[in-house]
Amino acid sequence: LLTFVEHLRTIQQSPLTIRRYGDILKELDAAVSGASPASISRAALQRFASCPRTDGRSRSPAGVNLRVAVLRAAWKFFVAEGLTSTNPAAELVSVPEPRRIPKFLTSAEVRRLVDHAATRRGALAARNVGLLICFWQTALRVSEVASITVGQLDHEAKLLRDVRVKGGHVLDVALSDETLSVLVRYLRERGVPAKSAALFARADGERLSVRAIQAIF
Repeated sequence: LLTFVEHLRTIQQSPLTIRRYGDILKELDAAVSGASPASISRAALQRFASCPRTDGRSRSPAGVNLRVAVLRAAWKFFVAEGLTSTNPAAELVSVPEPRRIPKFLTSAEVRRLVDHAATRRGALAARNVGLLICFWQTALRVSEVASITVGQLDHEAKLLRDVRVKGGHVLDVALSDETLSVLVRYLRERGVPAKSAALFARADGERLSVRAIQAIF
């Protein structure tokens, strides 16, 4: 079972993913007494996915579904490697998770935040207001906004061109007149940087990182 963990290291998955998957597969290996993937049934996998925690409490829907996801990925790998000819994990049942209600700022709160950012002088104030308006109007993620360059801002079409979003997709993002005017004013105060420069930059012109944007907020 642990050959799948070595596979994750080979394809350079994140350390957190490797640790989580490894812990779950070590638990399974102990539960089935080291049995081979070919000899483990769907029923045994389903029991393992939904078994109580070590402290006796019931496993949460998210916890069950994480185990199901790990088992599906592992058995897909085992089949591809010829370690088993069947894939019982493909038939595992996930648990419905309660829908989370997103947290959000009201329009009044956003206006207060923009007013606060605008009290600072110079290009940094214009940059921070631009960040706020851009996030508010486009709903892009922090990493997506951090990656945008000046050349992706299309003034005539009122778009951010070719923005890479979650899942590896590339989209054109529409901008309102207000957002466009704020960004244009910010770039003018910055001195009209090169098209290859980051849209949102530090005082020295270098790109703002995700952590830096989080720190600003």
